[in-house]
Amino acid sequence: MNRRLREAYELEFWPDLMTIEKRYWRDTWLPVYTYADGAEVYVSALDKYYTNSSGGDTTGTPGASSDWAELTSFINYVSHEQNPLLLGSNSTEEIGATYRGTSKDPRLSLDYETFPFEVKDIGVVFPYVDKSYIYLEYRKRAPEIKGDKFDSTKTYYPGQQVFYEGTDSRDVGEFYDVQLESTNSTTSAPSTNGTVHADWKKVDIPYIFGAYLEKAISADILLLDEKSDLAGIQFNESNRLLGCEVKKATNQQGDTVQPKFRGY
Repeated sequence: MNRRLREAYELEFWPDLMTIEKRYWRDTWLPVYTYADGAEVYVSALDKYYTNSSGGDTTGTPGASSDWAELTSFINYVSHEQNPLLLGSNSTEEIGATYRGTSKDPRLSLDYETFPFEVKDIGVVFPYVDKSYIYLEYRKRAPEIKGDKFDSTKTYYPGQQVFYEGTDSRDVGEFYDVQLESTNSTTSAPSTNGTVHADWKKVDIPYIFGAYLEKAISADILLLDEKSDLAGIQFNESNRLLGCEVKKATNQQGDTVQPKFRGY
């Protein structure tokens, strides 16, 4: 399931799976956290970047506390991963693949500049941007299906996933991820009467991949049973169905970005 879902995700820049976010080069400073020595943060009120230069942990305020020094030279990059401190309402999506970075939100303005980028181990690096932020357009990362059946006697922590059948006809069996800050935990059920609780987030599997996944997973099961001829038929059908979705994205939805040239 996970392998086939990832293959489908990474085949194209699917319009349904793309998002645009205003991203800063470091995580935004939050007063509720203690920051380790060397931590780097963005302070929105000052539109500046700071590093903890105290030699130890600090709860001080950047710009007001001597624990922090302003960053004037640093690498402009956006991390691929989520900050483990921010797995609640402040979290950002994990990046699957970057499509482009622009100076303005391309959904609101045509007068924007597109910047070159490099993918490194630290994240997506924009070496030629002189702004404190970037509008990043990227494909979301494929979800990973890994949850065991929900157990009401257990305590669950950020990063864990469960499968929950529910107790009401409106609770269709779904997978859920814990959506809490890293220091918290939950014992609540993921949903009630079809409403997802705040501590949880439903794992979304895109509708466009439904038919493809049915055939691709069937083919894998048939291979395990050493029924290679039948598996080949299912493989061919899965590829055909995925190809149909590609044609929809390119021919029907009109999801093409026209090249934009700067004049002088």
